[in-house]
Amino acid sequence: MPYASSIPILGDFLKLTFIENLGMAFGIHVSNKEYLTLFTVIATLGLLFYLYKIRKESFWLRMPLSLILAGAIGNLINRVFFGIMFGYAPLLKGNFC
Repeated sequence: MPYASSIPILGDFLKLTFIENLGMAFGIHVSNKEYLTLFTVIATLGLLFYLYKIRKESFWLRMPLSLILAGAIGNLINRVFFGIMFGYAPLLKGNFC
């Protein structure tokens, strides 16, 4: 699907449009992308350590933290490799160049 193109789902009322968020959450602009990637690495390692530490606690405590960790790992993979995979950004600057 080309960038900025749309596929109508319910006529003009509902369309699926391909765009990319070049910042972080809600389009907030970040000037130094490497710091955001570094923060994501630190947060991911912190969540891994904390989940290991509470591995015998309630499932209902571990489950939401595991979902947050999965999201952080997905964002990290996106930031590190996405630009290289599609050839528009160097390592560590994917999806927000």
